[in-house]
Amino acid sequence: MLDIETLGTEPDSIVTELGIYTFSKNESYTSASLYGRVGITDQIRVGRTMSSSTLKWHFEKNAVNFLEYIDADKSNIDDALSALKLFVEAEKRKMPGCKIYIWANSPTFDIIILKDLYKSLGYPIEETIFNEDLFKYQTIMDYRTIVKLIDKEDLDLIKQEVESESEEGSYHNALYDAIHQSKVLMKIAHYLGD
Repeated sequence: MLDIETLGTEPDSIVTELGIYTFSKNESYTSASLYGRVGITDQIRVGRTMSSSTLKWHFEKNAVNFLEYIDADKSNIDDALSALKLFVEAEKRKMPGCKIYIWANSPTFDIIILKDLYKSLGYPIEETIFNEDLFKYQTIMDYRTIVKLIDKEDLDLIKQEVESESEEGSYHNALYDAIHQSKVLMKIAHYLGD
């Protein structure tokens, strides 16, 4: 499950956080995670954008996380994207022969912005996580579509159960959201009888 936090909603928006969490129905599989706060200077230099409405939203609806981001140490964007690629490749090696799916809350948001980020920094796309072995359109899955298929009352119960089991964290932190969404999907799979 991939989640990003941004300073806008357009494909060229500045990315502030990357979070990824691995999960599987295979009970012997051990989940792994990667989280990074990303600096904005290099992104501004290549023309990535932010919107005043998104900044306003952060201050009104996400103030705690946003203020933590402002005060925290941040990776430069090249290091963060390199770490993301190495992480995904390492996870793929842990399960040779298994098909890996990349989930996002909304691929039309997270995946499109992330792909545009690689392009804007001059990365050849085939050398990034979007190569044939990692993120390809056939393996990108949509969390929002799945949760819309579940009855609202049942989904609310599933989400409450996940929240009661969750470690501390808060929405709109990229890693917390990735973990939360992964656990909701696993409970939905169990609810539907795998």
